[in-house]
Amino acid sequence: MGRIIGGIFGGIFHMIGMVLGSIFGGIFGGIARILFPVLLVIGVLWAVTNPSFIQGMLRMLSGGPFQITTAPAVINQIRNMNTLVTKAYESEVISDAQNSSFFGRSEHIEVRVEGTILAGIDLSRIREQDVTINGGTVTVRVPPAYIVSKDLQAFTKVKDQGWMPGVDASLAPDAEQRGRDELLATACNYGILADAEREAQLALADLLSKLAGVQTLNLIQDTPRPGESTGCP
Repeated sequence: MGRIIGGIFGGIFHMIGMVLGSIFGGIFGGIARILFPVLLVIGVLWAVTNPSFIQGMLRMLSGGPFQITTAPAVINQIRNMNTLVTKAYESEVISDAQNSSFFGRSEHIEVRVEGTILAGIDLSRIREQDVTINGGTVTVRVPPAYIVSKDLQAFTKVKDQGWMPGVDASLAPDAEQRGRDELLATACNYGILADAEREAQLALADLLSKLAGVQTLNLIQDTPRPGESTGCP
């Protein structure tokens, strides 16, 4: 009798187990059928947006380095920056001017010149022949820096106008020009061009290192050609 009852309950539990397995199996199977395409799409999108993954796969399949970056791609990235102003020099100088007089009292003025001198790189000068690509190594020749602009202002102060009212009109322009020349020479002696080239290379390195396929970046700084003016005396 016990064996009969045990057999009945065993059969019931077996049937319940089969039903529950069928239900949960169907649920998880449905979830799997929904999630699989979603996960597949996410995986493809991740691979496409990760150049290093693509480069590694291509290198593995080809058995060697795979070049993705091209010279036109490098040129386009550089020219998007146009003129790269990387260094500013701010200062002021004071220039005196006076003339002589038969009566022992001369006209005397003081001209203060102040403002900002900017230096940078003309990136539009970089051509495809300035870009060399060898596998993952990119070499770019960078043009020399030059004085981009001089935003200077002059303020004149009369120290002594002599015996007669007014001041010789030729005194102020001459003193102002000397002040402008001195301010520019000071900026150049300070090393504004060398600093501009150094800062430009850092900016270019940050930009180009993000291009797909770039493993090593070499920036070669060009010097001015004979007769080429950089704006410095």
